[in-house]
Formats: sequence, structure tokens, C-alpha cells
Amino acid sequence: MALGKTADILMYAPFVSVFEVPDRIRKELTMDVKRYEVHYGAELVELTHREFELLRVLLENKNIVVSRDTLLEKVCGYDYMGETNIIDVYVRYLRSKLDNVYHIKLIQTVRGVGYCIKDDVK
Repeated sequence: MALGKTADILMYAPFVSVFEVPDRIRKELTMDVKRYEVHYGAELVELTHREFELLRVLLENKNIVVSRDTLLEKVCGYDYMGETNIIDVYVRYLRSKLDNVYHIKLIQTVRGVGYCIKDDVK
């Protein structure tokens, strides 16, 4: 099982993968980029635009630590002038909506560097 290979829809399906995600969540997590929807199993996970974009960037860079600066640029835009801890805040929001509800540890913190989603999800 892996993500479908289209630019519009990133869904876990039994065809060629765009990027791999951890086995434990692969069958459960579905991301539809066209509809801006994320499902865990049959449940719709309500995400804001920034939460969705943050999850998308982390999934696209699985097993790669993405720095806070890179995430800030990709999620909030190059010209973002707000608080510098905004990525930490949105990671906390994602964890409250995914990790805490479904009892997984999807997003890993690499202290002083950034965040990643690894194969060895617990």
C-alpha cells in the first residue's frame, strides 16, 4: 500500500507510490489534496488550511527532518511577518487532532532543528 501517483489526490492505495508513509498509519490516513480533506479510517479529520499544508509538507518529506524555517516558508509563505513559533503552534494543533485522538505518534520533533514523520511510528 502506498500513495497514489497523482498531483491532485494523495490517497493511500495499492498502486505506485509518490512517497511512502509508515506501515502503521498507511492503511488509515488518507489525504485528498483537491478537496483539502484528511481522513483517518472512515473519520474526517477537520484541519485548517495551515494544518493541512504542514501535514502535506511533512508527508512529502518522510524520513527527512524539515527545518522550522523551511516549514514556515512552505506553510505560511515567504513574506510571513507573524510570530516565529507559529510552526510549533500548528504542530501542536496537528498532534491534538491526530496523535492524541488516534493514539499514534506521527510527527517527531528533532530538537533545535525541526520536525519529521518517520517510518518507525509508535
